Amino acid sequence: MAEHRTHEPDVDPEIDYVEMDLDPEAHLLCAALWSRDETTLRFLFTHMREDDFENPFYRPIFTAIGDALAASQPHDPTIIAASFTQAGRDKIPTAVHNALRTVLTLGSSTASVGQYAASVVAASSRRSYFRLAAAMQLAAEEASEDELFPILVEHGTRQRDELQRLNTIRNGPDNDHRED
Repeated sequence: MAEHRTHEPDVDPEIDYVEMDLDPEAHLLCAALWSRDETTLRFLFTHMREDDFENPFYRPIFTAIGDALAASQPHDPTIIAASFTQAGRDKIPTAVHNALRTVLTLGSSTASVGQYAASVVAASSRRSYFRLAAAMQLAAEEASEDELFPILVEHGTRQRDELQRLNTIRNGPDNDHRED
């Protein structure tokens, strides 16, 4: 009798694949698109950055919502989609339009928007440690000995700032004045 084998897809072990229904980036965008808590959203979008999103197709959605909030304009899915259409496909590719359609249907809890944001920034912070390690390895290989410690301090200062930003987001808008 022949042995039956199932075909396993080739998966890069260096990449964490996250299903859309468990992706905090997607859920943050969905919750933000439907949320009417503009105080919390303004707080979050002020403290977050586009590069907090690992998925590059989510970045323009985040930016569009943040721009609408900053201008005190509506930030619902229809308005954001219309702004993408007005910008043109050469500026906002089809993949971003598709990502918008996908995230807006997730049914994310608008009450959890702060927790989603903290998860997104925590993952971004974790990725920054990988970049720090690579930068320090490169410095150890190429920089002069007297430059090594100042380079480490510079990177460490950035990491501390990232931790403070993450703690600010975790503490929320009611505690924005706290130093952690």
